[in-house]
Amino acid sequence: GTGFFGAGKTSPDVQSVKLDDSAGTNLTGFTVASNTTITGAVVPTGIKAGTHSVIVTTGLGSNQVRTVKFTVTTSPPTVTSVNPAWGGTNRDYTISISGGGFYALTPSADVRSIYLVNGPVFTAFSVQSDALITGAVVPSGTTPGSYQVKVVTGGGENASTMWYEVKPLPTVTSVTPSSGSNVGANTISVFGTAFYGGDGIAGGANASADLSEVKISGPSDVVLAGWVITNSTQLTGAVIPANRISVTY
Repeated sequence: GTGFFGAGKTSPDVQSVKLDDSAGTNLTGFTVASNTTITGAVVPTGIKAGTHSVIVTTGLGSNQVRTVKFTVTTSPPTVTSVNPAWGGTNRDYTISISGGGFYALTPSADVRSIYLVNGPVFTAFSVQSDALITGAVVPSGTTPGSYQVKVVTGGGENASTMWYEVKPLPTVTSVTPSSGSNVGANTISVFGTAFYGGDGIAGGANASADLSEVKISGPSDVVLAGWVITNSTQLTGAVIPANRISVTY
């Protein structure tokens, strides 16, 4: 550069050399070798990754032209687990993400975004430590599917492949038999989709029986007992108790 001796001076007039990162990091150990050269300026560890202008301050002020940059790099984070690893589409689901490098070798959190590949960007999360993120909210209405979870810091995004699965809501397409007497109990089979959590989803990480309740809805809802999930599209043995009101449920 120029003007490191100050106007009309023959000796160094540099008061500080720093970066314009968020902390305004001072560089130490420098030597003003001439009016145009500073050597030995030490960039300390723990600076957040990014490209930062170099600012030299003399008794006359600081350089206004800041085209000279110093780029700080670091390693990308890792993601080793997601808990829980699945949720539905009917409401927000909150997950925790474990891994490493969430501080990106700095003293504090450096997570810049979290997102699902081909899915939503997380708008809420809390970095608890270099290895744990909590409160990451998968929004209601996310399209069913399996998504890679990506954490982005100043070092880039994790290369590891960890999946979060959004399950579809179940559907009911038919009931057999579709009618019966209320004198005694009736046993029915129910057909539909997504009786398994992994139904129709690439990866099928949660392809197991995943129904918590079966009921008929009418003047008053009736929870059915005895049912068994045969596969992702069928359950059998659902018992409608006797003495129900004679209406269509």
